[in-house]
Amino acid sequence: MLGPYEINDIYQTDCVEGLKKLPENCIDLCVSSPPYDGIRDYHGFSLDLHNVGIELYRVMKEGGIAVMVMQDQTRNFAKSLTTFRTAIDWCDNAGFRLFETLIYRKYGAEGGWW
Repeated sequence: MLGPYEINDIYQTDCVEGLKKLPENCIDLCVSSPPYDGIRDYHGFSLDLHNVGIELYRVMKEGGIAVMVMQDQTRNFAKSLTTFRTAIDWCDNAGFRLFETLIYRKYGAEGGWW
């Protein structure tokens, strides 16, 4: 059991509030794909990535890995750089260390700015 949560169960809750209920140093790996920087409308939903980083670092085990699949918004052919700002914020303010930045191209339907 992880705090009030059972292992292998799914809980629909605010990410930050859910992380706050977990004990420290209990997560080995986090793979997440948060909303894509305003690219899609999530009906008023917004994610506080700063506090997600702080709480996620608290619950990660020493040597644990956090993987974030993110995409910057493009306006006038320029990227918003939100992914880089998030990585810097998590390193400067939450305690993470950046291991690697990967940029990949997803083949298939192109984005609206091409």
